[in-house]
Amino acid sequence: MKRPILTACLLLFTLLLKAQAPFPLKDEIKQFTVSKTCVVLDEDQYSVYNTYIKRAMKEYWTVTPYEFIQSADFESRRTDPSYSFILLTQTNFENDKSTQSIIS
Repeated sequence: MKRPILTACLLLFTLLLKAQAPFPLKDEIKQFTVSKTCVVLDEDQYSVYNTYIKRAMKEYWTVTPYEFIQSADFESRRTDPSYSFILLTQTNFENDKSTQSIIS
């Protein structure tokens, strides 16, 4: 008797959980699939990130056409809906007491 109730509670609980980031709408997914993906390279031309992202895009990216751009190009294109972007960002959290940064 306890097992079905526990199972039902767990299933109900999982329906109430949501991820931190919102899910994209159908229109946003469609817009992404018709866009050109611009991969913004790190300013440091000898960056390991640049080497790895170029290799990964060549080997695995098949969703949309893509090109590699510099940060200056990103600034001029970022409001154009015909482009989507992959870029390296650095994040610090206000309440995090450690001094580390997260690169995502």
